[in-house]
Amino acid sequence: MVQLPPTEFTWGKYDMLNLPFDVLNNYKSYIDWLSKQNIIGFCHSADCPIRPRPDCMSIMIEENNYQYWTHVPIDVWKTFKDKGIQ
Repeated sequence: MVQLPPTEFTWGKYDMLNLPFDVLNNYKSYIDWLSKQNIIGFCHSADCPIRPRPDCMSIMIEENNYQYWTHVPIDVWKTFKDKGIQ
């Protein structure tokens, strides 16, 4: 997993629908879900030209040769990274 340039996070790759609704309100479930994803890169969401959010990170996930990205709250991302899961 590498830090990607914000220009990689395009509108065509944005896909919030792949994020299960139940993880949004459960911190532990969110971390567990992240640990099961093939996260290939990330950037600070505030730098993205599409849907910038200062309180989030953008993560790029690859699944079955399909790449998509979504937002992750910074506190969830920090906990995920601090646990050294990826």
